[in-house]
Amino acid sequence: LGPLSTPVAGTPAGLTANAGDGTVTLSWNPSVNATNYIVERSTSLTGSYQVIATNYSTLTFTNNGLANGTAYYFTIAAINPAGESPASAPVMAQPTSPLPPQLSGILVSGNSLQLNWPADHAGWQLQMQTNAPGAGLGTNWIDVPASTFTNQMQLPINPNAGNTFFRLELE
Repeated sequence: LGPLSTPVAGTPAGLTANAGDGTVTLSWNPSVNATNYIVERSTSLTGSYQVIATNYSTLTFTNNGLANGTAYYFTIAAINPAGESPASAPVMAQPTSPLPPQLSGILVSGNSLQLNWPADHAGWQLQMQTNAPGAGLGTNWIDVPASTFTNQMQLPINPNAGNTFFRLELE
C-alpha cells in the first residue's frame, strides 16, 4: 500500500501488438488504480527489457524507428503513487517492409531448393503452386508452412511434380 493506503496499480491485461513498416503499435486495457504506464521492449523473450516510455498516460503506444525483420517483445507495467505493478505478459511483433521483395540467392543442391529473400521482409508468406507439365500459372497457391518466421526456406525438389511456381505475399 502507498500513501493513504492506496493499493498498487493492477497488472495491465489485454496487451496486443500490431506491426507495420518499421513500427509497432501497442494497445492494452486500463489497469485498476493505474495513473500511468511504463512500456518496455526487448529483442529476446527472456532477455533484458529496456524502458522506452515512462509516465505514459494513454492505452496505446507506437514505437517507431524499428528494424524491419526483427522480432520485438513488449511488456507494460502500471504505476500509481503506491508503486509499480508487475509487468504484463509479453507480446511479440515483427515490423515488415511493405515493398515487394525479390527472391534472391536461389540455390539448388541435390534434391533440395533453397529460396532467400531480404531479411527485412521476414514476415512475408512464401507461397507455391505446382501444375502439370506444360501448364502455366494458375490460382492454386498454397502457403509454405513457417515461412513468415524467416527469410530463407529449404524445399525438396520433386522431378515428377511438373511446373512449380513461388511468390511472396505480405501477411
